[in-house]
Amino acid sequence: MENLEKIIDPILREKLVSLLQENSVRIKNINIRYTSKNKKISMERMDDILKSFDRLLRGIPKELTKVEKSVRQKYQSVPSKERCQKLKSDMQDEADLLLKKMVSDFEPDFKKLGKVDYLMDHVEKATQSFRESTEKFFDKMLEALNKDLGGVQKLLPSDLCKLYEMEEWTLIDLNIIPHLQDIHMNLQEMKNHPDYAEVSGKVEEALKQTAIISKNLESKGDLFTPEMRKKKKLEVAKASLLFKELVIMIRSFLEQWKITPENRNQEFNDKVWHGIETLFKEEPESANILPKLKTYHDILSSAHS
Repeated sequence: MENLEKIIDPILREKLVSLLQENSVRIKNINIRYTSKNKKISMERMDDILKSFDRLLRGIPKELTKVEKSVRQKYQSVPSKERCQKLKSDMQDEADLLLKKMVSDFEPDFKKLGKVDYLMDHVEKATQSFRESTEKFFDKMLEALNKDLGGVQKLLPSDLCKLYEMEEWTLIDLNIIPHLQDIHMNLQEMKNHPDYAEVSGKVEEALKQTAIISKNLESKGDLFTPEMRKKKKLEVAKASLLFKELVIMIRSFLEQWKITPENRNQEFNDKVWHGIETLFKEEPESANILPKLKTYHDILSSAHS
């Protein structure tokens, strides 16, 4: 997906720049520490510098594949073989440049210590180690993506926006996209189970109705005074928080249906249900929403008893 790569690549670059900056800060602190001890030309300083670069080289494939995986999980996409090869090549080029610059910057100090061979041997080992760790982290990333995307499919953020009639930036701001994706994976599985097929639709409807509360507040008529606008802003924020908190509770609540009745934690289920009731305590629409969620709680309770 070419468009997806246009989203990922700037994030990768930003992460790489962050890792490079962290290394620069570490090197600066090492230099200050050993200079203050009058040990600037010492093997202790040189070893600490090499360790800092080793840490940077370990971080590049680890952190960049983590970014690639995170974004692709969100958009339900596995990178192509060509994409992986390009990323590996780019990372190797970056590592080669870093090691070349490290040699250029610090070879004179190693030379004063008569340890140039020590430096070059370390560079050779670091190069080999980087290749091996890059392959390891790419294998790990692909395994995780293939496993994650191989079963019930997560809804894309764009699908969640349509389902709840909300802007994507709102879902991002509330930090609930992963929670909603997990919820709907559970609901999809529940629809294939005779005991939970009907209630899965009720849970989904309850979530939609809660999202509508916020949407309706945003669309209410003109507000003529600053006080009115401030009051409405607080009401919208409260409604958005209501939706977020319900989503978080429902996510953990839905995990219970997969557990065998004898192993379910009824105390946990009752606690979550009490939390949901408290959440809607002052909400006028609760009469239309709570019964749908109560059905799920009751099924869990009856199966447990």
